[in-house]
Amino acid sequence: MHGEVRHTAQAIHHNGVGYRFPEPAPVTIRAGLRSGSWAGINRSQSGRQVSARVLEMWIDHGPRPDGATYAYLTIPGIPPERIDEPRPVTVLANTPRAQAVRHGGADVTQIVFHRPGTLGLPGGDAVTVDRPILLQFSGASDIAAACPMARGGGLVIDARRGGKRREVRLDLPDGPGAGATVHARW
Repeated sequence: MHGEVRHTAQAIHHNGVGYRFPEPAPVTIRAGLRSGSWAGINRSQSGRQVSARVLEMWIDHGPRPDGATYAYLTIPGIPPERIDEPRPVTVLANTPRAQAVRHGGADVTQIVFHRPGTLGLPGGDAVTVDRPILLQFSGASDIAAACPMARGGGLVIDARRGGKRREVRLDLPDGPGAGATVHARW
């Protein structure tokens, strides 16, 4: 691990990156030399053993958590003295079905649908999808979608934004491009 670890009641700063917790969280921090292979967390990666100094952070929910949640913001490039400044980010959902955040200053909403369903949004807006998917709405008309399981095929997005309803159909790539982001306008 390189760099100093600084922390406050709701934030941690290390090596030019801030981690901000919207709600206080019992975070454990550990730093030091670790060894292992990337294949241990991703089967498509190399099984070669590597060693490096790393920073580990985790929230211990106990041996059998039931309904435990957490949320944090990753803020690259923030100076440590600014880590506690308010951020224009709102957690919209943090459930087993969907997770969503909105950055008001950038006019960006990001949603992780863990299964097909509908997510109600502020102002009476809503988004419905027919499969697990990652979505990003930017501004009034840009949509980006990617499948976290790298499965291609069709995607139907039914979005109600600003009183307007629109159905968007996308084809997600298969093969070598599987998991890539697809963009659309509406």
